[in-house]
Amino acid sequence: MEYLEKRPVNAPPFSDSFLQSPGWEEAQRRAGFQTVRAAGILLIRRELRAGWCALYAPRPSFPDGATANFFSAAEGVARVERALFLKVDPLVSITPPVRRWHFSYSLQPQESIILDVHESEEELRAALHPKTRYNISLAARHGVVITPMQNKFLKDDSALFWTILRETAARDGFALHPRHYYDALAAVRDPSCGNEFFFARYQGKIIAAALMNVCQRTGTATYLHGGSRAEYRAVMAPHLLQWSMIMNAKMRGLRWYDFWGIDAERWPGVTRFKKGFGGVAIHYPSSFDVIYRPLPAWAYRVITRLRR
Repeated sequence: MEYLEKRPVNAPPFSDSFLQSPGWEEAQRRAGFQTVRAAGILLIRRELRAGWCALYAPRPSFPDGATANFFSAAEGVARVERALFLKVDPLVSITPPVRRWHFSYSLQPQESIILDVHESEEELRAALHPKTRYNISLAARHGVVITPMQNKFLKDDSALFWTILRETAARDGFALHPRHYYDALAAVRDPSCGNEFFFARYQGKIIAAALMNVCQRTGTATYLHGGSRAEYRAVMAPHLLQWSMIMNAKMRGLRWYDFWGIDAERWPGVTRFKKGFGGVAIHYPSSFDVIYRPLPAWAYRVITRLRR
């Protein structure tokens, strides 16, 4: 079957993803997921009913000629684990060399904005939307201070982050993982790929927070999760928070800053906010499922759609 994209794809500038790193695998295990590797590719095991499971490959990349080896190895894992299907959120376009597969929904953002932080600070400032530039300056004039919690993980910080994230989710209508999932991410201190809190303080109070992934092997900092307190909206802390994270990535010698997810229809406000910092929009290839057990996999899809 020919791999036909649902939409144009503007590939990311990096050839690997932190979602395949040992640090991310450690975070998933801390969060309670089982993991296994097939031909070197990380697979996350997700429990289903009746002893079945699903396998998930987040943003895999394949060296030349390694695609067939991966899908063969993944099928072997699926037999052992009793997997109904394998979901793949690809990093670049590939043709699955198997008979039973179909396009599917993605678990990762399908669109993002990537900023080249090798440019000078003056060039990065010049690329900002005028309103974004003004709001960054406004937050600084209000006395907002950004604190990076580099190489630290404190339970009090995690509790503050969760409080702000939960308030933001309720206000903006998006779903959250359980709290322990964010604790697991923030606790990882892998030297090549770790996750760190950033806090915005105003008049002694934390009014905005973010969790940033730092992946040295791809030269990329990624804004994973964040939120802010609605009552301090006029202070514009999130703008200064993002700018400080961008400057932090630049200071570390990284090449890219990934805003992680945009969608003009589902998240119009968040998308406008992120676009204000410049950068280039990228579109990942369509996700797909490889089917190992057609009948129970079909039943699972029907039940999932009904629940949605």
